[in-house]
Amino acid sequence: MRVARGATRLVILTQNYALKVPSIESWELFLCGLLSNMSEKIWSGFAPQLCPVLWSIPGGFLNVMPRVDTLSRCLKEDIYEEHFGNKEDYTLEFVENKPHHFGYYQGRLVAVDYGQPFVIHQIGNTN
Repeated sequence: MRVARGATRLVILTQNYALKVPSIESWELFLCGLLSNMSEKIWSGFAPQLCPVLWSIPGGFLNVMPRVDTLSRCLKEDIYEEHFGNKEDYTLEFVENKPHHFGYYQGRLVAVDYGQPFVIHQIGNTN
């Protein structure tokens, strides 16, 4: 088991799962971590390029995702745009191009960190 730190969440990595919980370093980071988990839960299943949330506790207190081996370097820009850039029906451009934000799940490249809080607002925004 290993613990990784993100900007707003801690990720507990077991042999098969990634358990994401909000950071407790400050009240603001805790709230952002809750929002990030809720955002990932909402977006999970929206596109095959997103690693699925297998289970969660409502309110953003915990997300469980499959553990994947993350990349060791950033995606080349053309690969990033092909898989995660603008599409006709949706956009995944909110996924930051950082190596630890991507991995392979069931043989396909997926984003494993796509929980930016501003995304929740964008779901209802059709402009």
